Amino acid sequence: MSEIAALFFGATIIVFFSYERFNRASYDAGSRLERLITMLSPDKLRARRVVLQAWCLYTTALLLIYVLSCAYVEVLPEIDRTQLAGASNLPDSSDESKQSGSIGIPPGVSLGVALILVGLAPSVPILKRFENWLRQTAHRLAGIPTRVLSNSEELRTNAIDLKVEGDEKLLIPSGYWERREHYKKATSDQLTAPSDFANDIDLIFAVTAWLIDRRLKLSNVDMREKFQLLEDELRNRKDVMILELDERTNFVLGGAVSTQTSSGPATADETATEELKRRSWERVASDVNNLADDLCVLLALYVEHGFIQIDPVDQVEPRSKGIARAVPTTAVRQSARQQDLARARLLGFVWPILGDGLNKIQPSNTTPALFWSTILIFIVTLVWSYWPGLYEMELRWMGVPSTGYQRAGDYLVVAFNGFMIPMLIAVALRDAGLQSKTWINIWRAPHWTASLPQILMMLALAWFSAIFIVIAINFWNVAITQNQGFDRNGSFDVVRTAFEADALFILRGSIFAVLVVLLLDGISAQLPSLQKQKTWRSSLLWASRVAVIMGALGFCARTIRSIVAARVAEPPRPGLDAIDFGLIFYSTVYSALIGFVVVFFLSEVLLNQRQGKRYSLIPNITKPAE
Repeated sequence: MSEIAALFFGATIIVFFSYERFNRASYDAGSRLERLITMLSPDKLRARRVVLQAWCLYTTALLLIYVLSCAYVEVLPEIDRTQLAGASNLPDSSDESKQSGSIGIPPGVSLGVALILVGLAPSVPILKRFENWLRQTAHRLAGIPTRVLSNSEELRTNAIDLKVEGDEKLLIPSGYWERREHYKKATSDQLTAPSDFANDIDLIFAVTAWLIDRRLKLSNVDMREKFQLLEDELRNRKDVMILELDERTNFVLGGAVSTQTSSGPATADETATEELKRRSWERVASDVNNLADDLCVLLALYVEHGFIQIDPVDQVEPRSKGIARAVPTTAVRQSARQQDLARARLLGFVWPILGDGLNKIQPSNTTPALFWSTILIFIVTLVWSYWPGLYEMELRWMGVPSTGYQRAGDYLVVAFNGFMIPMLIAVALRDAGLQSKTWINIWRAPHWTASLPQILMMLALAWFSAIFIVIAINFWNVAITQNQGFDRNGSFDVVRTAFEADALFILRGSIFAVLVVLLLDGISAQLPSLQKQKTWRSSLLWASRVAVIMGALGFCARTIRSIVAARVAEPPRPGLDAIDFGLIFYSTVYSALIGFVVVFFLSEVLLNQRQGKRYSLIPNITKPAE
């Protein structure tokens, strides 16, 4: 019991310290984030839900390494006893495992491995590199920082619209409007690209007035405090920029002092002075461009965290409880109109990542795919182990009785290795490709050869990862549970036995994972077979097809395994017997059942989720702006 308690205590230590290490920047900031990197930790670069998912993935990987390390500290001396000179007088490493309730992992080993992973990893180069790679992988899967950078780059391709009529100010101070016109006139003949400079000035004045000065009402105001440091930094840089531009252009609030221009041909000294002046203006324009870039990063962060939404709260609720039932005054109506106009301009600018971007950047559906696949495989496996598994287990063990808990444990381990691990690998690879914009939708590929490499890569990595874990479990089981030491030939026998017994079944699970990825891409591509008015018909069609494929895979895998088992039996059997045919039947039905249930319910969830989002956006998208 103390071994189990120590194992869980070590796992608790790792979980407790994992978030602080996960929240360290593991990416190359580059020129886009180097000015803001000290103020943007990874948990600020994506929505809280996405960050928690990435942290769970990172922590799960650490816990898996922790458990394997604890197990193999005891296994390694057993793998090749003949090579351990001087260790013949040591006690058998599995003596403690003979005790009742022992798991073969001493408490000191569990706590020692946990402390090594938590305390020594940053100081050991190889552990530090591995932990950095693991953290970077989790960040990339979550789109940190690629999502915000890609959205900010999308915004930089647009120009904000500040055209007004009459006395409209769009919540922008009058001084900004005066500076805006004066700067344009003063820089028209000083810059290589004066129009780009003017667009940057418009963006800076509008965003700082609306967001940083908080003149425009946004959503989730209580969560904006964690960006206060970033807002203060951008405000200070904006103030410094205004001071420099005012000095260079001789701007005076309330009346601009025009700069004097020389007449007549320019001398050599004047030409050199003008060239230096132009270079100086180009440097200022570069600083203005950098500030505009950083403000686009701020906008992308606000969209990511839900501060800027398509359906703002103040469009469906009274703007103030005190005037909800009163007749609004002219000032109140004018203020409300300026709020609506400014919000319309802001939404129009961020629309590529907020509105139309919904059609270009399809949701990956990674989280619901993994969640529902895991839950459904778990439920189907438990139900199968309770009734059909009872008879299948009797056939497998020649009539030896088994308890329900034993069957459930055996079936869940097999399902985890054969279905869940390949599913995790395949869906994670797709999500990483979507985040990095390298994924080719299988149904939208210009030719089947374009998507074939990524399908084969998914299949190979999913199969290899799962078979590696199965072989590792077999090593641990032989060395600890059976108290058996073996040499290198014995190690090869363990690998061969695990490969021959489970390779085909894991290939079945890997193909199933690819089929689920096909479903996810099909939903993103809006295939006609997934566009039926009643979603259950589309789900039933896909689930039936997958069930047939999975049934055939289960049939082939069990048949090949039975044929191999008959040939290597002592004495060899001439062919398959009734027990083999029974096991083939159960394997076929179980595989088909897994495929049908998972695909049907997953398709229903994703199709109804997509339709719900589409219908919720229609009123806001089609509603004309005032």
